[in-house]
Amino acid sequence: MEAVEFSVANDHPVAGPGWVYAWIHERRAFYIGATWLHPVARAELHLHADTTDPRSLALREVVGALDGPPTVIAIAVSESSDRQVLKAALIRECAERRWLADNFIGPGREHPESSDEVDWLAGAVTVLRPHLN
Repeated sequence: MEAVEFSVANDHPVAGPGWVYAWIHERRAFYIGATWLHPVARAELHLHADTTDPRSLALREVVGALDGPPTVIAIAVSESSDRQVLKAALIRECAERRWLADNFIGPGREHPESSDEVDWLAGAVTVLRPHLN
C-alpha cells in the first residue's frame, strides 16, 4: 500500500524542503526550475495559473508548440541546500553536456558551493542521463 504525506502552506501543497526539476522533450531540457511546492502542483501552476511570470508564460508557449507531451523529472533537495544554487548548477552541467534545448528558458551558470551540493548534482545527472543523453 502506498501512502503520501505532505503539508499545505500558503494554500499550496508542500512536499518537503524543495525540488529542482527539468522539463524535457526529445531528450533535451527546455526548462529547469526550483520550488518548495510539490512538483505536480508547481507544474499545474506553470501551465494554468493566472500569472504574469515570464518563465511560466514562456513555458506555456514552448509546451504548446511541442509535437508531443513533455516529461518532467523532479529531484528532491535537502533542507540544508539552496535550491537556486542547485538549479543554476544543474543548468550549467546540462549546458556543458549539451542537454539543453535550443529554446531553453532561463539563465544560470553558478557552481555548487559545498560537497553536499556537488554530491546532489552528481546524483541529479545520474537521474536525468537516461532522459537526456
